[in-house]
Amino acid sequence: MNVLRFWFGIFALLGIVVVAPAWMYWSGAGLDAGLPTHVEWLVAAVMPFTIAITIASWMSPGGT
Repeated sequence: MNVLRFWFGIFALLGIVVVAPAWMYWSGAGLDAGLPTHVEWLVAAVMPFTIAITIASWMSPGGT
């Protein structure tokens, strides 16, 4: 295991933990502002896509 990859993983996890509360606030109350449908969809999809990509990158085969 590469030490540098370990710290990148820790920082990625911390980034998600730090951003998640703000995303949950803005995806709830912020979407009541009458935004266009495509913007509401993007706001609602960004965090789940980010988490899915992060998990998929950790589970990728062949990493050393």
